[in-house]
Amino acid sequence: MKRIIQKITSLRILNKKAKKQDFELEGVGLAVCSVCGAVWSKKSWHHKEKYSEDELEQIKNKAIKKICPACIMEKENLCEGFVTLKNVPEDKKDELLNLIEHIGERAYKNDVLCRISKIEEERNKNIQICVTENQLAVSLGKQIKNAFNSSLDISWPEGDGPVRVVCEFKKE
Repeated sequence: MKRIIQKITSLRILNKKAKKQDFELEGVGLAVCSVCGAVWSKKSWHHKEKYSEDELEQIKNKAIKKICPACIMEKENLCEGFVTLKNVPEDKKDELLNLIEHIGERAYKNDVLCRISKIEEERNKNIQICVTENQLAVSLGKQIKNAFNSSLDISWPEGDGPVRVVCEFKKE
């Protein structure tokens, strides 16, 4: 997978009420995401790879076109979690970014809505990661801490808002 590092600009915090209103598909039997191809069936989103080609063709004929929550979040720059990596050593950056990619790929395989939206490298050796699920942010932080022996701070919001995870590398 090609590594993509993008600027995180004008990100908005996902409001839980907005999420519920915007993403519910109550009364809809089948839907297909027009962006990523995910399938809404049995009250949840699934990977299109779960279905055979014949099943997918039938689903596409019966289903309505919608956009899944993860694609909406990416399009509208919404995040449920932020991971900030501070003082990233230059010699470990490639290894770290590979680990982040693999964690993101594994999470996506398990849940079509669980994605790393953006990764931004800042001038001060920090890296900012935006994710569509708060559990992914926590998982990233814990796995980076274990792999690189960094410090870890997880801040859960009191109300609505994203989880904030900070991993700080020891200065060399």
